[in-house]
Amino acid sequence: MRRIPHLLSIVVVVPATLFASLVCADGWRYCASLPDAVLEPPSDFNQTDNAWIIESDSVSYEDTGYAHFVGEVRAANRTQRINAKQLDYSQTDNTMQALGDVRYKQSDLALSAPQAEFDLAADKGHLTEVYYTMGNRHARGYAETVELEGKDLSHYTDTYYTTCPPDSDAWVLYAEQLSLDRHTGVGTARDITLEAGGLPLFYSPYFRFPLDDRRQSGFLAPGVASSSDDGFSLSLPYYFNIAPSLDATVTPQFMTQRGLLLKNELRTLSNRAESETHIDFIISDQVFDDDRLRLEFEQKGRFGNGWSSIVSAAYVSDIDYFDDLGDALSTTSTNHIERRADLTYRQTNWSVRGRTQYFQSLNPDLAPTSRPYQRMPQLTLNARWPQNSDPWNYKLWAEAVRFERDNTVTGSRFTARPSLSWKWESAAAFIKPKASLWHRQYRIDDPDNLDKDHLSSTIPVFSVDSGLFFERNIGWRNTTLMQTLEPRLFYLYVPMQDQSDIPVFDTNEPALSSAQMFRENRFTGYDRVGDANQITLALTSRFLDTQSGDEWVRASIGEIVYFRDREVTLPSRVIDNDSSSELLAELALRPTSHWFARAAVQWSRNDRTTSKNVVQLRYRRDNDRIANVSYRRRRGQLEQLDLSFRWKLRGQWHGIGRYNYSLHDNLPLQTIAGIEYDSCCWALKLLAETHIDDASSATDQLSDASIMLQIELKGLSHVGQKIDDFLATNILGYRPDEDAVQ
Repeated sequence: MRRIPHLLSIVVVVPATLFASLVCADGWRYCASLPDAVLEPPSDFNQTDNAWIIESDSVSYEDTGYAHFVGEVRAANRTQRINAKQLDYSQTDNTMQALGDVRYKQSDLALSAPQAEFDLAADKGHLTEVYYTMGNRHARGYAETVELEGKDLSHYTDTYYTTCPPDSDAWVLYAEQLSLDRHTGVGTARDITLEAGGLPLFYSPYFRFPLDDRRQSGFLAPGVASSSDDGFSLSLPYYFNIAPSLDATVTPQFMTQRGLLLKNELRTLSNRAESETHIDFIISDQVFDDDRLRLEFEQKGRFGNGWSSIVSAAYVSDIDYFDDLGDALSTTSTNHIERRADLTYRQTNWSVRGRTQYFQSLNPDLAPTSRPYQRMPQLTLNARWPQNSDPWNYKLWAEAVRFERDNTVTGSRFTARPSLSWKWESAAAFIKPKASLWHRQYRIDDPDNLDKDHLSSTIPVFSVDSGLFFERNIGWRNTTLMQTLEPRLFYLYVPMQDQSDIPVFDTNEPALSSAQMFRENRFTGYDRVGDANQITLALTSRFLDTQSGDEWVRASIGEIVYFRDREVTLPSRVIDNDSSSELLAELALRPTSHWFARAAVQWSRNDRTTSKNVVQLRYRRDNDRIANVSYRRRRGQLEQLDLSFRWKLRGQWHGIGRYNYSLHDNLPLQTIAGIEYDSCCWALKLLAETHIDDASSATDQLSDASIMLQIELKGLSHVGQKIDDFLATNILGYRPDEDAVQ
């Protein structure tokens, strides 16, 4: 044995099986590395240096420092592997020449060529007629020559590059020169032609693309769309990687019917804060016939020692901005834009928050009394003792807030809500009595009612929440199920106090729901505390798989029984004198992991009719087979039928659709029809969509139609709209992360 320090070690061994499979389980990706265990170095060999070990069937030496290895040659150092039929080593100039089925492996780069030359001193290599793969990118290709410089940089001439498997060239990138720099994570190509299905799609004298997930400045994938409002739309975003904590994206979007919209996004990130700023504008919208602008800023701060902040502000130049120039995939209709700043200090048992909140109203037809109040400012305190398992619990919630609004009553409100509760529970029962005090004090700025500028109200609230839990095991089709019976009783008492003199700043009365049945106040906000002497009766039964814990069946029913009329109301509302609430019932079934069904009904004893109905049926075997059917009805307001699906048609083709129809208005609210193709190296999504801008007044609205196209060349780029989020929003059960084909 001759040892060449830090350069090359040579040893002759008996032939052995030294090759691992070059193909992984997915059928085409090269393995990350060849096993090192089959190349056993001498006991004094230090694997941490860059010395080489060479093994072969036979070897001959010359006094000039030349070694000739023949037959199943295997060479390896700390980071590289070489296999060949023949290998010549020159100690004089420290070079190697490999011939015959040469295979080279370094990190995730694997090369195969008939011959190769390596300059060990300069850490360079030269190969001809090379087939190559990059396992971490699912990429492969061919090049007339490959030049290796160190462990990270490689150059290719007259090459093609693709992420498709060897039996498919669905898309291929041809280039006269290609350089891959894995240190910077950037690939560059010159004189490139992109072909798909054998047809040339794109040419560029220069192209730059990422090799990993690191941020790089450059053009992002263009977006194309077409709609009845905008015409044909083309956007070309450019990403600026300014600093590790700062980046920006500028997106010119040209619309044939409107003109040029310039979108600008700036993001910052630090240990203490992160922010995002949007500035979008269009000069002389040809449809709107005026300039249009959108500003939006959001920041979240973390200052340590319990301090944090949130700042959110937005502005649009006109009331139709979001409908006309919002996300092309979904139209946003809103009447108000929030501007808010929060500063919070939080400790283990308590927290304090200061807030200012302002709204830009987008609908000029709204009456002043229909617009939200501004909080200028608001200060809240939330405290709780103790935090351990003590059955006694003390809470305090307090607020001081100033309400402002043009041309209406304004004022200040102080609210304090201390409470004391005690909870006892076991495996079969629980009971939780609670007593609280709701105190409010007002200072009203109302020139017409100067004698009522100071108002106060203190109301005690008492409640008892209790429940039982029964269970039994039953057998069904060789499966043991546990059936539960869970009665729950909630008693609430609040004395009547006239509150008609108190203005309504932030209070509303939500519709009855299962959660609303167990709340201490039937109103949201603090300008009204509802009087109550009532009991909520509810019963739930479940069937649970004792092995997996999965819930197969859940049935529940509940009702509120009133012992007196509810005299506290909002302005212009009448006293509620019903002896009971509507009856709420729900049935949910999951007979298998793929099927789910749910039916809910809200039934009025007085009218003997249902006020709400919901029926849902869902099937999801995987992301290839999804189907949903639902029916919703709210008496006198809406009645809708909703169908959606994503279904595998043949091979990698899928059909996509949604049909949301208003039976109340006798017209479709939204229609989606499209196809998808998704393989391991490319994907296509083509959707056509129509929708009504405002479903609340559907008969007065015109529908907007659009066509969305996305072509993704996996491992390279995608062209078109990013529509995965759109599909996830509109097709229940659709999960974009499951689309990837490995």
